[in-house]
Amino acid sequence: MKTPGFSRFATVGTRAAIAAAVNASSRFITRLAKLGFVGVVFTSLGGSFGHASPRHFDSWTAGRIQSVDAGQRLLVLRVDAREAVENFHWDQESRLWRTGGPKDGQPVEATKLKVGEAVQILFRKSSGNESPAILRIVESGAAN
Repeated sequence: MKTPGFSRFATVGTRAAIAAAVNASSRFITRLAKLGFVGVVFTSLGGSFGHASPRHFDSWTAGRIQSVDAGQRLLVLRVDAREAVENFHWDQESRLWRTGGPKDGQPVEATKLKVGEAVQILFRKSSGNESPAILRIVESGAAN
């Protein structure tokens, strides 16, 4: 003996209502899945763009200027802590602070950097450049 199926007891109107409900819930689940995917994409992009990775944080170092290349905007610094030589580059955003100078510093110019001068440098490493970018150069006698 056959067991009666669901369709045997449902009327045509009920079947249409059930099909519409299943279709609506299917569309709803599909939309949620799309939103979930979009949410995951935004969350992952926000995580990569919204937070700096450790290699992009600003850092300070101190030392003496070893050499200055005005053409390439390159400063070579003998770092006090490691007795190592490091290259840094500057751009139009880099600022130079000197004792008695403007409170917001002044643009870095090669003629104002003296070999042998003790300085502190605020810099940022970036993946696109070989040398870290200088944000600030502060002569050792100047306040930060």
